Amino acid sequence: MQPSTRPNYVLKHTIADHDRALSSVKFSPNGDLLASASCSRLRRLKSCLATESAFANRIAAADLTVRLYSWDGVFKASLNGHTQGISDVAWTQDSRYVATASDDKLLKVWDVETGQCLHSYAGHSHHVFCCNFDMRGSAMLVSGSYDEHVKVWDVRHAKEVRTLASHSDPVTAADFNLDGSCIVSASHDGLIRIWDTTTGNCLKTIFAEGNPAVCFATYTPNSEFILAGTLDHRIRLWTVGTTGTPTKCMKTYKGHHNDKYSIFSAFCLTQGQHIVSGSEDKKVYLWNINSRQVVQTLEAHADAVLAVSTHPTRDIMASGSLDKTVKLWEHRSVDVDEDAAEQQQEDKGKGDGNAKPSASAKLKAKGDRKGRGKGKGDRGKEGGRQGTVDTEGGNSMEVDTGEGDEGEKGGEGEGAQQGQDATPLDEDADEPPSKHQKTETQGHSGVDTSVQESAETAAAAAQVEEAAPRAAQEAQPAADVLPDAEPGAAEDSGKGGASTSGDGSAQADTQPASPMDTD
Repeated sequence: MQPSTRPNYVLKHTIADHDRALSSVKFSPNGDLLASASCSRLRRLKSCLATESAFANRIAAADLTVRLYSWDGVFKASLNGHTQGISDVAWTQDSRYVATASDDKLLKVWDVETGQCLHSYAGHSHHVFCCNFDMRGSAMLVSGSYDEHVKVWDVRHAKEVRTLASHSDPVTAADFNLDGSCIVSASHDGLIRIWDTTTGNCLKTIFAEGNPAVCFATYTPNSEFILAGTLDHRIRLWTVGTTGTPTKCMKTYKGHHNDKYSIFSAFCLTQGQHIVSGSEDKKVYLWNINSRQVVQTLEAHADAVLAVSTHPTRDIMASGSLDKTVKLWEHRSVDVDEDAAEQQQEDKGKGDGNAKPSASAKLKAKGDRKGRGKGKGDRGKEGGRQGTVDTEGGNSMEVDTGEGDEGEKGGEGEGAQQGQDATPLDEDADEPPSKHQKTETQGHSGVDTSVQESAETAAAAAQVEEAAPRAAQEAQPAADVLPDAEPGAAEDSGKGGASTSGDGSAQADTQPASPMDTD
């Protein structure tokens, strides 16, 4: 008997302690605790700039708390101190501290053990919408706000380091890459931007066709890709790209409903490799990261699901909804023996000259033929080009680095400060421009953009199993996500972004024992 390769999550526990809608749920990096935050029903609406009456309703609707639970849902503590709703929570990598982003224009950092607020960070002129610590030592904190700015904070000294005048609409996401050298930000202006943490320079600007508002963005654990959700019912996986390497949309995930709220997405790596997201149709969706197929939907909430989080080591997920509940989902193994069933079918058909071979026999024969071909030097001809990626732990793996997502269009620019006009697709590119080709950025001046186009081919991408450790200093390593290549996209004609600075990080070379330690 073999366990099924498809996920099989079932409802384990419901937490109904919050008085109002859930805005964020996050497991701690060590997996011991779950943090949940409450804000108002208006917290993640597409129309971000609320009227005065709507804003008053926002304040009345939020219960203003962050609650801490054990990983299996037992209440531990409540963090109180904000005067308005809380939009996001973030953990330090040692799981000792939590940061909160609030509509009261403040960021706060809390000691998890004592429940005390250690620092308040003031500087944003509007609601603070998102926050994240850097993944090495948690010495830096990044935040995004409705004031259209991204700010970088020195955690140990509780002071602002840099402000990035990054977008022309509210900022919905801000996150560090693995080594803290870059920041990704996203906004309702439809742009995803990559910044040099040390210099504050914009290295690259990415957008999807039509400039849909971007409601969420984060790096994959090894920082080779960016996962971004948009208000067109799509989640896209983009290559980051370097100097001379264009950005491509490698995968597009569809099936959920998302055109109003900024909904979190996450990676689920304990049972295969999956993308997890909430949805406005009250469900939680899981996609296979390589095939892009919806492999499971979870139904139990009574309203839109805005937040999801996956446990770093256990087969458990959490979801938070407008229905004021947090639900914990646990994977249950399902034993299947498809080979035995097919073998019985084959035995039953013995002696019958017209008996058809089983599906597993066909796949096995096909695999044998492929194996013989690769043994003769054909490796790399199927499923895209082969590349090598060095992971944080020093291990290397072969991954397919072929073309981008079939049928998906997008674009990129080299930086926000260059002030060049948008340029059409290079006439010398391998593939001619599509009749639907987008040649300029809509309503965003000062961004040099060029557009990539996808074209269909019949080649199938080979699925690659990959693993990469997380960068947490004390948490156990987790499998990483590196998708295999999608066939059929033409090379992007963009020139890529500027190279990252040599030191690549604003944090100190020697990390303190705790990000709260002062000099």
